[in-house]
Amino acid sequence: MIFLNFKLNRAKDGFFKLLRRAAENFFLTFLILVFFALIVGLVIFYKYSILPSKMEPELGEEVIKFDNDSYQKILQEWQNREGRFNAAKTKLYSDPFRP
Repeated sequence: MIFLNFKLNRAKDGFFKLLRRAAENFFLTFLILVFFALIVGLVIFYKYSILPSKMEPELGEEVIKFDNDSYQKILQEWQNREGRFNAAKTKLYSDPFRP
């Protein structure tokens, strides 16, 4: 247990020394971080912009067919809903705040 504690203390001291050195050489640290951010940005740009445009889409064997019966059912349902909505607009409700 003491050995593990010694290693953790040593790692913590090394981390703080690294931070101190980075703070002392601020300009160099800034350039390294900017370069790192540039590389990460280029990798993300390549992965999501350039790479998909090079790949060919896979075409399936299935042919998409338009189901006219389902379309008619949906159209009928929409017309029913629109009729109920328009009927609700014309109904007059009494004002509960006026006697």
